[in-house]
Amino acid sequence: SLVEEARWPLLIYEKEHDKLEQMARKARRQLELLPPLLGRARRRAILDVLDHERVLKSVMEHHEEREEQALLPELEAFASSEIYQQAFAQVSSVWQQYLASIESQRQALDERLRRS
Repeated sequence: SLVEEARWPLLIYEKEHDKLEQMARKARRQLELLPPLLGRARRRAILDVLDHERVLKSVMEHHEEREEQALLPELEAFASSEIYQQAFAQVSSVWQQYLASIESQRQALDERLRRS
């Protein structure tokens, strides 16, 4: 079966999704706290946001590689072409929505940085 032959257990993907969601929520909280800060505290908070964004991007890229290199080929080998195409379309759609959300947060940070 697919589960027995999988390169990584499905739990790995689920835990990575949970971690990515948690990191994205943290990034949003960090951005929400920026406006009232001034001077050195604001600069420190901005650096913290940028550091967190770098780590989030790295985790996202690693996760995407894992899915592209292992999960999707395993699904393709296991499932019929039609089922694979549907699953791939769903995964791609969710991933693109997630990336759009992260890009929106980045743009919000850029705008806040320009205003400060």
